[in-house]
Amino acid sequence: MEGTLFVLPLLLLYEVLCGSLWLGSPLDDPSLVRNADKYVNVSYYYGPPGTMAHLMFDTYGFRSPGKDVSNVDFLTIGSSTTLQDQITEGETWQDIIQDSFARDGKKVTVVNAGVDAQSTRGYIRNFELWFPHVPGLRAHYVLVYLGVEDLLTATSNQPYRAEMDRLSVRRTLSGYLTTKSAIYRLAYGIFATWLAQAVRNGGQQRIEFTSAKWTSIPLQQDLPRLLHAATAEYAARLRVLAEKIRGFGAVPVYVVEPEGAFRGQGAKLVGLVDSIEVNGLRYNGMDLYQATRLMAEATRSVSKEVGAPFIDVAQDMEFDLGDFYDFHHNTPAGIRKIGGYLYSKLKGLL
Repeated sequence: MEGTLFVLPLLLLYEVLCGSLWLGSPLDDPSLVRNADKYVNVSYYYGPPGTMAHLMFDTYGFRSPGKDVSNVDFLTIGSSTTLQDQITEGETWQDIIQDSFARDGKKVTVVNAGVDAQSTRGYIRNFELWFPHVPGLRAHYVLVYLGVEDLLTATSNQPYRAEMDRLSVRRTLSGYLTTKSAIYRLAYGIFATWLAQAVRNGGQQRIEFTSAKWTSIPLQQDLPRLLHAATAEYAARLRVLAEKIRGFGAVPVYVVEPEGAFRGQGAKLVGLVDSIEVNGLRYNGMDLYQATRLMAEATRSVSKEVGAPFIDVAQDMEFDLGDFYDFHHNTPAGIRKIGGYLYSKLKGLL
């Protein structure tokens, strides 16, 4: 009891000093990481023991500190493969694109608005609940980095992903408190960090690709039928997202990201024997290849329909075994290749 009486005044003082129950901003949503400067040990994923990644977030929730948001050339949105929270400052594919333009004598601003575990549902909501509240934010292009998990994952079955997709100031007393309370944000940050790590350790463990087993046979024999409804819903979300981006005054650019679960081309195509489970179905590397192709063709079709540039990194590029550390995420070596390739495709737009 005495301990509680001691802690309670401290919590109330913290709320008064750091909370925003009276003033505040929609940017106070606890799902956004803001004004952060931290180091993360990434040696579990790649590099020698003690390898650290330096992450910095600005006051708006962008992983792009010090950049002028009033004249952004490419605003990049996506999930963890866009955020790249295992890649240090200056080495993300956004950094590589911007640096490549600079070497060609062009000053270009590329902003990283990735949010871990978001899907296209979240990207759509960002244009309602996040970007309009960033003072003066203007972008010429919005690059959407799209992964196959967006097609496979039902948000309602993924609590952490659903929370990141929501980014919403709910119009209830509890919703008001969760978006304004400093105490809630502190507790949420601790919980979300733990849950995100649990999700990674449970479903995105480091894969030793050099010793992995490969196969040319998928587990699912009729994937187009199984994913027919999901593909149609995904395409519908892309159309809505394009409208949001156009309404924001920008041009959408749709990019299909690469996957580490398969490699090779044509008769030499193979996928990982290891599989992941999504909504009761298991997908090995060959299944993920087929799903990525279904998603890419849907993306290509919608891109043509809405007049958006389309880049299929998954199809256009070949990667080495050391370019991924799990099914979806790239090592710095892979990131450098992606950044260089995206630059070669984007430089004609400016």
